[in-house]
Order: sequence, then structure tokens, then C-alpha cells
Amino acid sequence: TIDGSTLTISGAGLSVGDSLRVGQQATMTIDAYSSWVSGMTSANSFVNVPGLFSVLNGSVASMYVGALRAGTVLVAGNTGQTKLLLDASKRVAMANSSLCAVAGDLVVRGSGAITDIYAGSVAMGGSVRAETSATLRVYTARLDVGSSLSDSLSLIGPSGSMVIDGRVSSWYLPAVASASSTGSAANISGSLTIQGPSVTLTMYLASMDVGGSALIDSTSTVVNVYAPVQGTRASFGGNFAMQSSTRMNVNSDPSSGAGLNVSVAGGFMVGTGAIISGAGLGFGNSSGPGSLSTVRYGGAGAGHGGEGGVSYDTGLGGRAYGSFTEPTTSGSGGSAAVYSNCAQYGNGGGGGSAVRFVVSGSANVSGTIDMSG
Repeated sequence: TIDGSTLTISGAGLSVGDSLRVGQQATMTIDAYSSWVSGMTSANSFVNVPGLFSVLNGSVASMYVGALRAGTVLVAGNTGQTKLLLDASKRVAMANSSLCAVAGDLVVRGSGAITDIYAGSVAMGGSVRAETSATLRVYTARLDVGSSLSDSLSLIGPSGSMVIDGRVSSWYLPAVASASSTGSAANISGSLTIQGPSVTLTMYLASMDVGGSALIDSTSTVVNVYAPVQGTRASFGGNFAMQSSTRMNVNSDPSSGAGLNVSVAGGFMVGTGAIISGAGLGFGNSSGPGSLSTVRYGGAGAGHGGEGGVSYDTGLGGRAYGSFTEPTTSGSGGSAAVYSNCAQYGNGGGGGSAVRFVVSGSANVSGTIDMSG
């Protein structure tokens, strides 16, 4: 127990027999990298807490080790900032093998509660919950949550945010050259619940598999999806439901235009006032297979299912591509226009993103699905 005091361990890890409590505005820093030696790996640079690991009431626990293994984790506080930081992927020798393994639940609760996890893989034996204005950010190539349908991933408001970021440059620090999330995956045995009001879930993932249902609920709840170069694939073993006044933004990969492909084993529902939007989130200005290069005076419209609007200067529009009746590719961006002296006059708008839902059950769309450019 560390209450109202400071514990610093340099050049080594920490293993306790039962539980670890950091409370009452205490500070704990465990830095195995401060005296780095050859041969140090996630197997011999770790924090082991077989029982409850709790960070409470304005305390900060920072761990720079190759692995965290814990029974259950609780980060809770409404006074000041209560923070848990695990940076397990900082060294080249242990980046891919670095891990965060929690046998039970991970709970982050309260307006001042923040948890940041950087690791090559993150495995939770139970549920993951961010509640009551908490912030949870997981930077990893692979996230596994639970072993049964009762184990869920939940973001519960009011307010609060959750980030699941599979981009290599996010979870591997220092960053490598590629920022792609190719191959990144999240596997959730049970349900996915995003319930506000005013909560935000942001995902940079190649795939997400949910064994149960997905519920996006409450006013001003927002889900942001950023697809990698091959797109994002998601599957749900139950229903997919967006209640009134919720929003999902689908951002296609800016280089390939790949978007979001979703399979739903149960029913699909977009409630009144809810929106799935890719408007302007496809290829950007002057990019994409249907875009012309920059032209003088008047820009040209991008083509997609048909040819784009012609330019005042060239009399040409962007070429057609993809399918007119069943488009699955992102829209191209309009071309920019310049004066004859090459001063830019204006940018073209972005094309629409791409989204595809395959629903085995019933589908009810009372809200809006908008992929316009």
C-alpha cells in the first residue's frame, strides 16, 4: 500500500504477493529502462500483481516495463488526475512481445481517471469498462477482451472517451516508419456498449470481432472509425443498434480509399436522428482514381459511378470508376483550381467514404446513412 507518498524503482521491475494499492495522491514510478541492459525482455522486465491493482484518489502510477500481469485493475478518482500509465513497448527488443495481461476486469471510473496502455498485445480475461467521464486509451496491435459472452467492452457516460489504436507508430514508441494499423485486431467475447450522453469511441483497427451485440446509445454519443490501407472488417454475433441522436463517422484510408465492411448475424437498426456518415471522408482534395490533377481557373468535379463535372478551363471531368448500382469504393476528391500564376484559388471537396453492411436478420433504418462527397 502506497498512500500519500512516493515510490520509485529504477532499473528493475516489481512483483508482489497479493494486491497493490496506490492511493491518496501517491506517486509510483517503476522504470526498468533507466539502466537498460542487453537481454532484457518482457519475460524479465515486469510488474506482477496477482490480486487487485488499484490506483485511487488523485494518484499516479507509471510503469516502463515489458509486461504488466495483474488479477484485476481499478483506476478510480474524481479529485484531480488519477492516472495509470503502462508503456511496455518502448524498446526494440521487446516491442512485439510486450504485453498487458489482466486475468479479471479492467475498470476506469470517475472524471479524473485516465488509463493509457502501450503494448504489443493486451489481453483481458474479464470485462473492460470506462465509466462516468473516465478516459481509457489502448495502443496495441491486438486487444482481446473476455472468454465468454458475459465479458464485455463498455464505455458508459456521462461524457468520457475510449481510444483503441492499432497503428504501429502509436503503440510502438519510439515510432517506426509505418503508421499503418494493418493486421491490428480487437476481439470481444461478449457485447460492445457505447452509452452516453456525450461519450466518444475512436478506433484505428483492421478488424473487430464481437461475439454478442453492439449498442450505441444516448444523445451525442459518437463512434469514429479510421480504416487502414486494406479497410476495416467488423463482425457482430448478435444485433447492431444505434439509438436516436447517435453518430458513427467512417473515415476511409486516404491512400487506398478502403472503408468499412460489417457483417451482422442478428438485426440491424439505425434509430431516428442517428447517422452513419462518411460524407467527405473518402479520398481527399485532388486525390483518388476519379480525380483530375489541379486545373486553372475552375476546378473539375470527381468521377465515380459516372463522370465528374467538367472544368471551365479544360472541359474535362473526373473519370468514372467502380459500380454505378452497387458502389463499394470511396469517392474521389474534386480538383483544386489555380490562377495562371499558380496561386491556388480553392480546394476541391473530399469524396464520400465507403461502408457495406451484410445483415442476416431484419434491417430498420429510420435515421440516415450518408456517404456523399
